[in-house]
Amino acid sequence: MRLFRSFLLLALLLPGLALPETMILEGKHRVVLDIINPSGIKKIPDYQNANFSQKVIETKPWTARVEIIITLEPFRSQAGYPLADYQVPEQFQVFLKPEAEVQSSRPEIQRQARELVGYASTETDAVTRVADWMADNIRYEVNTPQDALSVYRNRAGSCAGQTRLMMAILRAAGIPARYARGFLPPGGQWGFDKEYWGVSIKSGGFHAWIEVYYPDQGWVFSDILHSLNFVDPHHLLFQIAGTNLNPGYETTVSGEDGNIRMEEGTSWTIFSEDDQSRVVDALPEPKRPLLSLRTGPQATCAVYGVAKDGAGKPVKSGSLIVWEGDQGKGYPLDRKGRFGVGGLNRGTYFISVRAEGFAEAKKNVTFEQPEAKKLDFVLEPGGVIYGRVTDASGQGISGIYVYLWQGGSGKGFPTDEDGNYKVIGCSAGTQRLSVEGPGYQKAEAKIEIKPGARVEKNWVLKR
Repeated sequence: MRLFRSFLLLALLLPGLALPETMILEGKHRVVLDIINPSGIKKIPDYQNANFSQKVIETKPWTARVEIIITLEPFRSQAGYPLADYQVPEQFQVFLKPEAEVQSSRPEIQRQARELVGYASTETDAVTRVADWMADNIRYEVNTPQDALSVYRNRAGSCAGQTRLMMAILRAAGIPARYARGFLPPGGQWGFDKEYWGVSIKSGGFHAWIEVYYPDQGWVFSDILHSLNFVDPHHLLFQIAGTNLNPGYETTVSGEDGNIRMEEGTSWTIFSEDDQSRVVDALPEPKRPLLSLRTGPQATCAVYGVAKDGAGKPVKSGSLIVWEGDQGKGYPLDRKGRFGVGGLNRGTYFISVRAEGFAEAKKNVTFEQPEAKKLDFVLEPGGVIYGRVTDASGQGISGIYVYLWQGGSGKGFPTDEDGNYKVIGCSAGTQRLSVEGPGYQKAEAKIEIKPGARVEKNWVLKR
């Protein structure tokens, strides 16, 4: 008899789980934002660089409609490192110089730059080394000085401070870099945390990110809190410092000195969205999750796809589970039922999808070489069994398992600290459950499940 235990499963299936590797994306993502501001909208610029396009489609005194498109093609810069003088146009050499808050000439910054990029042979490698170091060594903190040198010494900074430090290190390394200002639309609330392929943006509202120059690609955005060599299409750009793009813009919450005034009355709506991005690979560094574009050959195996119900509608709030033996590791589905998992080794994996109201769907996938495979699921109606496990005194029993049996195999669902449990992925029909734990007698029950049903079953265990 083979017993499927899931001791780690609940912790891994919590919403907003950060994926453990740098996830490599491909595809395209288009968002059209509608912005309504009771104080009036003055200026949102059009802008385009290597893989980012922002265009104001329509504007009125109090409203604007803006289209943002990102193209997630493999990043193929062949620029060597260090850059030769002739590779940086004269008008861009200002972005190699120190500034009051970007102290690229200070000895500490110069030394760190040499340590990070001294052995890099391409600009892509040099920028990646700096980004990886930043991700793993600088924590997010708002209430601290935000100039580059202070962030370096304190190992802490906000989006603004971390952007300035990355700019300073890159400029010290002879790589042009500049400061982008913008806004992360909150989508129904003022300030937010959002997920994009499992990676969390740690701030909301006004935001800063970096733009780096590659001789053969042009200017390229990165967001050191989120992504390398691109930014997601929820980055609404207002200004790039040191350029003629909206030069009068000032970062203000409200008032006459801001080109666009932001306040609690401002509303942001996604008018339309076409998200064709997908996870196709993963890298082990940095330790803090980032998203990136492909810069080299396929490194690992990956699986991506979508989970839908019988009517073809996306299954939301579910989880994809990758099983290795009797241990399962879970990844949340996004709001469109999509999933993407990279970093898998060669071999055969048992993969399932669980969601409330559906029976668990299962498939096998085999990887003979590093590659990305598409794997879609159709979920049949099912149910949920939930309840509480207590002793004779009514005290909840934590850390034991409620098992759902299918033939001779059982899958375990642990109780929480109060003895509560939830069995997700039950098929319609008669289900056999059991509960057991050290020091308690085993208890069993048969429960009838109707499609879409939630059935409560409480247990009192005897010693």
